[in-house]
Amino acid sequence: MPKVLNDNKVFESVIQLIAERGYSGATTKQIAEAAGMSEVTLFRKFGSKMELVASALNHITERIGLQNVVKYTGNLERDLTRMVDAYVTRAMDYGNFLVTIYSELSKVEGLMEMVDRGQSLSFHFVDLIERYQSDGELKSGYPLQLVANLVGPLLYVSMMGKFDTGLDLGEMDTQEHVRNFLDGWRA
Repeated sequence: MPKVLNDNKVFESVIQLIAERGYSGATTKQIAEAAGMSEVTLFRKFGSKMELVASALNHITERIGLQNVVKYTGNLERDLTRMVDAYVTRAMDYGNFLVTIYSELSKVEGLMEMVDRGQSLSFHFVDLIERYQSDGELKSGYPLQLVANLVGPLLYVSMMGKFDTGLDLGEMDTQEHVRNFLDGWRA
């Protein structure tokens, strides 16, 4: 009887190894070994390393429940808080992997297209920001810059939390963070 592939194990192996070694440094052989399967089986299922990473990114998006996270309800503060909460969770769970992937976009041919093809949380944030700008609830400006203003500090805190700096970063109050953001950007 053929062995059933555990996709979650494969994706967690991809995420861990790429976070540790980078896209170029993590081999499909290492990923297959970490997932408890042969490299041939891995290629039969996913076709290429790029497709494997794309599947891992989709896995992350599905775990977050993107369709429930980034949605317009007409309540700006609640929508942004829900988005920020999801972003913090994603950064805590997958931050090292995502930072590694994004840092290698210009170095690895095809990686940018693969990330663009995926359901990037940041691009969905942009869509929601644009909607609230068109409703007149947020000041006009470049939506991606607003997203960076909203999530940039969170990314910094989550990344610093991964290092043993000895600094007390405290707990992130996402609702307070959103209120502070809105103090500067509410129309």
